[in-house]
Amino acid sequence: TEAMGPEALKEVTEFFRKAKANEIARDAHCGEDDFMCQMQSYWTAPFLPNLLNTVVFLVETSQMISVFFANYKGRPWMKGMLENHPLFLSVFACIGGVIVAAWEFVPQLNEMI
Repeated sequence: TEAMGPEALKEVTEFFRKAKANEIARDAHCGEDDFMCQMQSYWTAPFLPNLLNTVVFLVETSQMISVFFANYKGRPWMKGMLENHPLFLSVFACIGGVIVAAWEFVPQLNEMI
């Protein structure tokens, strides 16, 4: 703290004081019994991606694709997977998107999503 100097220390303490006051005001705004207010505060909070969110999204998407492949009836009741071009291309694009996102082939794309 001595290396910062008194002015920088004053700015830092003022910042933390304001942050704590905002947190207390936000918590006081919603009572413990007000369920709708608490749910609204969850929806208005900004989404911050982290490793857990990303892994859950990628695993869930790959599982949905796998289940879709396993449960698709195909011939003789429906067109085969390769004969139904829109379906095949959309599933192939989804698989490609999961692979690109999981292995970070394009880091700028991962930053955007």
